[in-house]
Amino acid sequence: MKLIQVKYLSADNTQGARFSASVGWDGPLRRITKGYDYALDYDDNVLAAARQLVAKIWETNAPEIVPDVGSTRAGFDVVRLKFQTKKTYLCKEGNDEFVIEAENIQEAKELVQIYNGIVIKEILEKEAQ
Repeated sequence: MKLIQVKYLSADNTQGARFSASVGWDGPLRRITKGYDYALDYDDNVLAAARQLVAKIWETNAPEIVPDVGSTRAGFDVVRLKFQTKKTYLCKEGNDEFVIEAENIQEAKELVQIYNGIVIKEILEKEAQ
């Protein structure tokens, strides 16, 4: 499970209230700072900061932000990320075999109906290599 850490930063003499969102897994620490949007409640501001960080890091295949804010004993809010996990399926139409990617077996079956085909099995990562 991957989390984004969000910390509320109170206003000071030079800046208004804001949020700092950061991740440190998969390489160097990445961080953004987003001003407090007073039109939103606290949790929505936390989610908005997390969304802005996700947009900065992932141009394509971005993970989904789970809209449930948690907190740590250290005083950080945390937002969970849900990554798309596509599986590969071996399919057949007549004498031709082909592969497709889908999130689950049901989606794979729906996709191969277009080709009047059938799903034979899921191809595990070690079989694909």
